Amino acid sequence: MKKLTALIILLILFGCGAENKESLDYVKLLKIKEAIERGSGNAIQRYQDMIGSSQLQNIESDPQFIQLKNEALEDLNNLIVKALENGVDTEALVECIKINGADSPKCSELVKQVRTNTVPRLQKFDADLSKFIANHLDKNSHLPTPTGDCSAVRIGIFQLLIEGDTMLISRDKDTQIEQFRGEMRKEKVTWINECEYHLELIKDQSDSTMLKGPGGYLDDSFVEIIRVTDEYYMYKIFDVVNKEEGELVDVGKVFFKK
Repeated sequence: MKKLTALIILLILFGCGAENKESLDYVKLLKIKEAIERGSGNAIQRYQDMIGSSQLQNIESDPQFIQLKNEALEDLNNLIVKALENGVDTEALVECIKINGADSPKCSELVKQVRTNTVPRLQKFDADLSKFIANHLDKNSHLPTPTGDCSAVRIGIFQLLIEGDTMLISRDKDTQIEQFRGEMRKEKVTWINECEYHLELIKDQSDSTMLKGPGGYLDDSFVEIIRVTDEYYMYKIFDVVNKEEGELVDVGKVFFKK
């Protein structure tokens, strides 16, 4: 309700004495700002759930974190202007946001038209943010100490929660199949040692691959298991540079399917 009230007030303020295009630009910028803030909050919450809130208390005030958000805002501001210029029904978008709020499902189709142009940058922002937080935790020794029997995760069916939905992961000796939101991808699994393996995308004839999710689901990656419990396992995921382990990209928690 606070967001809606503030939005209406600001619309009036920016609408008075200004051309219609300026009002549209402001609503556009506000929408993207909310997306950035929401994306930041979701990422932080996910790490808090996995690691504990005490490790992340001051991360939002970190200068690098702030710089990352500001850069994302600037880039998305330019992208959204182009989206509005390329056929989005701006009047309907503004009216829907003004009446229902920026997060209303009623505006989803209109927002989707804008997101088509901005999703790649949103994904990069999400991946950059995850990488920043994961490395912050790693450098400060806030990640779990490796414990548990890694052989328990070599074969089985697992579940990974992503933005309120569930990815189903089926893994056997040589392959891993991921199913998410009606899409599927298959990867080759090569175990390097007891707790680390290499994942490489297997492209089918239609060359269909799943969209990248939080942290960036890489086509080629190394995964290190860092904790195994009766209910879940935690992992680090690294990108691949010259066929070797590169930067730490993300940390995750995967649940055993009961």
